[in-house]
Amino acid sequence: MQKKLAAALRDFEQRRPLYELFAHKIASTVSEILLARRLNFQTVTSRAKTVDSVRQKILHKAYDDPLAQMTDLAGVRVIGYVESDLQRIRQAIEASFEVDVGRSLDKSSTLGTNQVGYRSIHLIVSLSAPRATLPEYERFRGLRCEIQIRTVLQHAWAEIEHDRNYKFRGSLPAEIQRRFNLLAGQLEAADREFDSIASAIDVRRESHQRPEVLDERITASRVREYLSGHFRNDHREVTPTLGPDPEQILSELRDFGVNRVSDLADLVRESGSSAAYETRQLTYLGYLRDLMLFADAERYFRDAWKHHWTGLEFATASALEAAGIDISKYMKRHDLELVP
Repeated sequence: MQKKLAAALRDFEQRRPLYELFAHKIASTVSEILLARRLNFQTVTSRAKTVDSVRQKILHKAYDDPLAQMTDLAGVRVIGYVESDLQRIRQAIEASFEVDVGRSLDKSSTLGTNQVGYRSIHLIVSLSAPRATLPEYERFRGLRCEIQIRTVLQHAWAEIEHDRNYKFRGSLPAEIQRRFNLLAGQLEAADREFDSIASAIDVRRESHQRPEVLDERITASRVREYLSGHFRNDHREVTPTLGPDPEQILSELRDFGVNRVSDLADLVRESGSSAAYETRQLTYLGYLRDLMLFADAERYFRDAWKHHWTGLEFATASALEAAGIDISKYMKRHDLELVP
């Protein structure tokens, strides 16, 4: 046993940098997938198991081939906000990786109806065949990674309990353990309430897109409500301002032909993907002007611009040029400045 342990630890110590890089790659890929799908999450982190942690696990488990049997040598943790987010995150990950269904589990489902405690989704994944053939991923072929998916509250409870149990070598005094269990129940109730509130907000947001609402004429409040729903799952920082004089941008929209909420919805649907480029200072005001520029720059400058602004951000100009819009001719024609 000692020889097998020593050999496994030597092998892992040599390969640990590879597992560390593998975990980092998985975390980076997961982040890109969640951002592309506009899913809500707080953080995605990665780690490779330490040599001491591997030693302790081998000593407590009856492994025949430790490094082949251990599925968490590389680990990634995804922290979401509410429980319904976790299922969407799980589905996105399962669609993008090969999942070992037999070794993956939802810890919540293992608790009895009269039990509270650790809750988290654990997925054991490896690279999908198409991704594993890419040169930058070939070295990771055959490796597995454990992806843990938790809410913020689940993570807080798990980290505190793990830390305290570690200090007591796995056995907390009964009274303290009871208090931990009571707290777990309270956090589970809080998680469910947060999820319920988030769902209620979604229902309210969608109610603003009912036919009778879409038929209303645009006002500052209606435009803010619509854009608040549109940007709800956007990972960029968006400042919900229509400028010091909201009537100015409303006037531009009306002159461009956007008179009702339904017209705004059509404009977002037609030009929203083009106007979704990265920018450090995204505001409702800037986004609405970008929508009109991407939809029809000629019409915007002819009918709606009216010298309301004289500086065009470099990021906006670059995005317009990339979309095939010769913005430089409008800048020369109207004597506009390029600003950082």
